[in-house]
Amino acid sequence: MRVFLGATLIGAAFGIAACGPGAGSLPTGAVRGSGQSTLMDQTFAGKNACNPKNHDRPFVIEWDATDMSSFEARAASDVVFVRYEGCEIRVIEGCSNDSIRGAFGAYKPVLWTSGSLEKIDIGNAAELAAKLPLGVSSLGARVQGGEKFHMEYFVSGTRHATREGVYKSDLAAVPACREATHFVYAYNLGAFALGSSSSLDVTASASVFGFGAEGHKGSSAKAEKQGGKLATCSSESAKELSTCRVPVRLTLREVRDGDNPDLAAAHAKESDESLNLAGKVAQENKSTKDAEAHLDAVRAKLTARDGKGCLHELDLHDRADTRPGVASTDPATKLASVRAQCLMLAGQCEAGAKLARQWYENIATVNPDQGAKTLLSHFCEGPLPDDQALERAKAQLSGAQMRTAAQCKASYAEMERISQKLKGAKGEAAVRLTTGYGGSLYPRCLVKAGDCEGAWAAYRAAHRAILPKLSDADFEKLVPKLHSDFDQQNAECAK
Repeated sequence: MRVFLGATLIGAAFGIAACGPGAGSLPTGAVRGSGQSTLMDQTFAGKNACNPKNHDRPFVIEWDATDMSSFEARAASDVVFVRYEGCEIRVIEGCSNDSIRGAFGAYKPVLWTSGSLEKIDIGNAAELAAKLPLGVSSLGARVQGGEKFHMEYFVSGTRHATREGVYKSDLAAVPACREATHFVYAYNLGAFALGSSSSLDVTASASVFGFGAEGHKGSSAKAEKQGGKLATCSSESAKELSTCRVPVRLTLREVRDGDNPDLAAAHAKESDESLNLAGKVAQENKSTKDAEAHLDAVRAKLTARDGKGCLHELDLHDRADTRPGVASTDPATKLASVRAQCLMLAGQCEAGAKLARQWYENIATVNPDQGAKTLLSHFCEGPLPDDQALERAKAQLSGAQMRTAAQCKASYAEMERISQKLKGAKGEAAVRLTTGYGGSLYPRCLVKAGDCEGAWAAYRAAHRAILPKLSDADFEKLVPKLHSDFDQQNAECAK
């Protein structure tokens, strides 16, 4: 994976002796494919245009979807190492220990933020080099030609490495790592879009790339470079959507010379350094216990169907347990299904269903779409299409969770409303509802809720509805038999 940082900057003026014996001619450098001379690259300004010491937090506007997914796949289990030299950044794919995940460090769970829309305007080559150094190679010639650019970005969260620093001695055993000059200490997640100001209405205060309610509709199509989708970042569940959690900006740190002091302390006699290392180990043990405590709280919140509280405890767990492969936001972990359920209980059903599908795809034992629908029917507390809402009401009546009589009545009313809407005439819908799942599930739900009187009334009403041609007198003759059947089916209510 490569990102090139061209050295196209504002040229300096050169004084030339135009005549006289022995007068030298202006040296000419090589010419780029764009037709520009590379002579500027040999000046002090040119050589320092892409100096890593000046640009240790570059935006990754040159990455395509493949680069993004490759970076995220590697960052899921290991710290990412790069070679950052001159005007080029290259991710070193082979710099890892395949036998031990996170051998050189890993990334902590994302620290989510509320975020806000940020804007960058590029009016000249100096601004381009200072604000978007990774875009100099592709945009430099256009900027020098007078073109201006506008960029918008949103940061939904940040991931930090578990290690403050990496030493060359740490990497010595892996040959590919010898090329590494820096490691990605942190990276921002979110979305961005960039385009030429000549095709955008950048005078407006609102977003020109569709962010938020005031964004211009359809304007996102004008973006020449983009990562994720800005329009999805304004919702409550932005951090759960893949379109608002792509890498946007990196924070790089140099690989340090010498030996890692922690390794030396681990083998030294008792000293300040060794005691400090022992303190780090103790802190890690405490973090593990904290994570387990938060998991206990997650289970309690989930049982209580407290979606927001459940998500809060999961976030605290993820912060406490920074080992790779355990975060609830990772679809490959067992906690991902729990997070999906908590999201649904919190009303973020679309985000929960998406995470559930990804989780089912990883475990490969259940059809992802069917698995997500099942979870939606049991846990979604937000709006759903009518057909899914009907299944949810049915699941609520027949589910194992303890429900109150009021909840039973609400679920049945929802079934009746949707059934009539989907099935047609009210009479036909009532027959289908009561002779099918409605006639048995609703009374049984009331029984489990402790409302035996209401359950019997519902049981009686269901059978009256399926016998509309029977006179009231004849129906009353059946009531004793119905009551006997009801008592047999519901021993909790038998007198």
